Amino acid sequence: SNKQAMYHAVSTVVAMS
Repeated sequence: SNKQAMYHAVSTVVAMS
């Protein structure tokens, strides 16, 4: 239900890459 929260977490990992 919290797809935005999951997307934010993934975005953080991508930004770190």
